[in-house]
Amino acid sequence: PIHKMTSAISDPRILILYATQTGISQQVAQKIYRLLYRLHFHNVSLSTMDDFNFREDLFGKNDDLYCIFVCSTTGQGNNPSNMQTFWKYLLQKRHSSHSLSHVNFSVFGLGDSAYQKYNFVAKKVQRRLLQLGATEFFERGFADDQHPHGVEGSLPQWAAGLREKLLELFPLERRGAPQEIDANEAHPAQYEIVRGEENLLDEQQEQFVSDARKSPLTDHSKQLNSRLQQNPTAPAVYETYVKGSVKVTERVTPEDHWQDVRHMSFDIGNTGLKYSPGDVLAIHMENSKTLVDRLLKRLNIQSSDEPIAIRKRDPNAPTFPFHKVTLSWREIFTHYLDIAGTPPRYFFELLAHFTEDEREKERLEYLVSGEGTDDFYRYNEREKRSFLEAFDDFPNATPTEEYILDMIPLMQPRYFSIASAQELHPTEVHIVVAVIKFTTPFERTRYGNCTSWMRDLPVGASVSLCISKGTMQMAPLHRPMIMIGPGTGVAPFRSFIQYRYAAHQKDKSTPIGDIALFFGNRNKDKDFLYEHDWNTLSNVEEFPFRLMTAFSRDQDQKIYVQHRILEHAELIWKWITFENAIFYVAGNTANMPQGVRNMMLQIAQKQGGKTYEEAQEWVQRLERAKKYQQETW
Repeated sequence: PIHKMTSAISDPRILILYATQTGISQQVAQKIYRLLYRLHFHNVSLSTMDDFNFREDLFGKNDDLYCIFVCSTTGQGNNPSNMQTFWKYLLQKRHSSHSLSHVNFSVFGLGDSAYQKYNFVAKKVQRRLLQLGATEFFERGFADDQHPHGVEGSLPQWAAGLREKLLELFPLERRGAPQEIDANEAHPAQYEIVRGEENLLDEQQEQFVSDARKSPLTDHSKQLNSRLQQNPTAPAVYETYVKGSVKVTERVTPEDHWQDVRHMSFDIGNTGLKYSPGDVLAIHMENSKTLVDRLLKRLNIQSSDEPIAIRKRDPNAPTFPFHKVTLSWREIFTHYLDIAGTPPRYFFELLAHFTEDEREKERLEYLVSGEGTDDFYRYNEREKRSFLEAFDDFPNATPTEEYILDMIPLMQPRYFSIASAQELHPTEVHIVVAVIKFTTPFERTRYGNCTSWMRDLPVGASVSLCISKGTMQMAPLHRPMIMIGPGTGVAPFRSFIQYRYAAHQKDKSTPIGDIALFFGNRNKDKDFLYEHDWNTLSNVEEFPFRLMTAFSRDQDQKIYVQHRILEHAELIWKWITFENAIFYVAGNTANMPQGVRNMMLQIAQKQGGKTYEEAQEWVQRLERAKKYQQETW
């Protein structure tokens, strides 16, 4: 008889590398990390792609390596900001088809099938790794935002398959490992809370020595430290954040309109911030004192203003980007943790370990089980339940302090397309904000956490700001631009147009390409955003600006920007084909971007005499050449 080989094998080295813009990919990576812990894999590293030393640890060694890549796709097939360096290095021509022959990998992608380039980043990472000689040890998986259960629509099945594959490759008994840790057993806390004056001084000294070993402070870092000393409670979640102040906050829709849309301007005169057309403004909000007080009380945190320090127990735990070594729970809740957000599934998994009430425990365990997926979605996701509401629904479950940091994720910045040109407004940055308001299936009225916070900011209020690159690049001054910007999608095009207007005003002889803006909304009298701007520009002598509007509710038959595009098919075809125009689309992802694309396919067929297949290739060619650009949300 042939006996199965049972010789001992060592623990493989496993890397979990993630790239995220909103934090969801990080949550997925952490879930995989906890799975590997239960399977007794101990040589595991967890990191963002850019923070990992990939030059040395991925390319610089030949030992067998297992890598699990978790990456989201942002915008129209764009990389998250924390994989930009990694991806550039991966593309370098000096790598050969054997550079990663020692690497075994699998990829899990997060995307939205409402976009043309669905899970594009995960696909290209997989393709590039194969080109460099890596071996795919487990099939890739995709999560789709359009699935009713979001990531959970596909992750559990993919993770179960990953588990089976890893146990097939590295059986527990051959690694000398005990039996698999029960999934219902709480994962160890990743952090510990340090209290006491002597301990805090030790922590500060350790941090001081650590900082001293790093490279000297840049001028920007020195300025940042100076600002923080002047305002020690200022949030500095990212090193590039600065403090601007609200200069203008103006509702631009009537009080009786269904949506509160606001024009907001921030004073950045003393910040040194620079931005270009197409950039986006990242805003770091703060949680309200009322919410913070209620959560502190619910969690029985008595000394909420007492200084504490956060120390890692698990070296793979995310580093909390606090600007001070010591701070209080009140500061953490106000500036750093997303306490107003909706809890992830792991929150409920952990909460089940902190109640002695059998009914609560049973309910919590059911919600996170496969059987309870639909009920979890109805209870949590569709209702957009907050952390405080979830805690209150299970009053006998109160976690210990160190687990709070595992249960509530860091607050993520919110991004808004910049609606101004610095050439016209050198000390200001403008955005347009639609305050999110909706009703849940159980008739609860909900507001967007950040947009409602911004709505209530008074003039002069201090706000943490940062500039980030957007997905669209403005055309050179001489090239025509066709811009489709319904609703708040008009924001980046106001920036583009202001930039060209400033160039025109500076030197009337500067060649300015033709500009066509297609704007749409519901009613001309209620939500014609920046109407005065467009009317003024239309009357500027020798400034080549034209406006086409579509107000869907001002007549019996609804008219959208898509219809206006078809009406101007000849102009669009001529500008793109013969005048090298760039075509832009910005706005809500619902139906508009696909509707615009369909109109472009019709234009190619009617004006260019192309077949449907040829029209598709024409649009794809425009996209590859960046002559068809989109920024949708």
